[in-house]
Amino acid sequence: MKPSDKYLFPLAAVLLLGACSEDAVRSDETQGIVLEAVELYMADRHTNTASDTRAVSDFVVNKTDDPTSETSRLSGGLGWTLNVSVYDYNSVVYAPADGTWDYAGGQWVNTSGTQLYFANYISPRVVASLFPVTEMEAVNPSQLTAAALLQQDILVQKEDNYYITPAHIPTIELRHKHSMLDFILDSVNPDDIASVHVTAAGVTYYPYRVAARPNEYLLILPEGAANPVVNLVTTNGARYQSTVSIGGSVRNHCYCVRLTGLELLLSSVTVINWTNGTALSGEYTTPASYPTFRGAPDLTITLTYDNGLTQDITFNERGETTVKPLGRTIVAIDRFELAEPIILDKMYVDLTDFIQ
Repeated sequence: MKPSDKYLFPLAAVLLLGACSEDAVRSDETQGIVLEAVELYMADRHTNTASDTRAVSDFVVNKTDDPTSETSRLSGGLGWTLNVSVYDYNSVVYAPADGTWDYAGGQWVNTSGTQLYFANYISPRVVASLFPVTEMEAVNPSQLTAAALLQQDILVQKEDNYYITPAHIPTIELRHKHSMLDFILDSVNPDDIASVHVTAAGVTYYPYRVAARPNEYLLILPEGAANPVVNLVTTNGARYQSTVSIGGSVRNHCYCVRLTGLELLLSSVTVINWTNGTALSGEYTTPASYPTFRGAPDLTITLTYDNGLTQDITFNERGETTVKPLGRTIVAIDRFELAEPIILDKMYVDLTDFIQ
């Protein structure tokens, strides 16, 4: 055999596959892999629950008080419906979404009565969605209750082009289809709040007020929503508003926003992965490009960094200052060494408890 001959057979095989018709590549029970069931998970496939890792610990998203952290829907609870479609490399559907997947024994089982098969030579693309009753493209503007908020949270496969290895029981990783806005109203008496609503792209949304934290609100936004405006109405009829600078919300992102006082002064926006709570590198925005420090009004303190540099910062009349830090890790404040260094991995840094 000549050295070049060894390449001829693989090339011929590739050309043959490319010339196959849809019927020729469709598997049957004598050669295909039967799709019997699927396993769903988010973030942690070993526990089948969302991760509790928190990059922004003072926000409620992903925690117990966040209704969207409810994972029983992954295991057939709450009456959620699962649709799964499997496609070949030509985007020809193999396993159509039939809406008859029932949860049993740790898996979602195909109960349609029709046998479903994978193509037997290539990893197929899967399109999956888990949703309540109907799969709504647009979110409902009214999300005032925990149940109403959760109803907007459609779960879909991890990526738009999500490929799986053919198996009788493959695993599918899910993510949130929409984005979340989680905002806290700092230094506001909850008894002074008559109503809160958010406007975006001409639509007025009514967020869920977290039951255990009356100064925090959650709102699911459709993908691509830009620059939402938070509106506050007080019990005496005064109205305030603040625009959150988001160029366009992204699927599975949560925008954690802190607004201070009735004037709703924007302190920070931190962007995290909605599924596992980890901060998304480089995706922060503030009124300036540097972190905002919180302390005591009109007070000056000295920060010492692990690189040996020191920096004096002065808080304004609201107890805040936005400056460029001289290092990443603060090891001392006013020459008092900290028991645990402060790592500047957030755009809003509260130093109140550290000031002597």
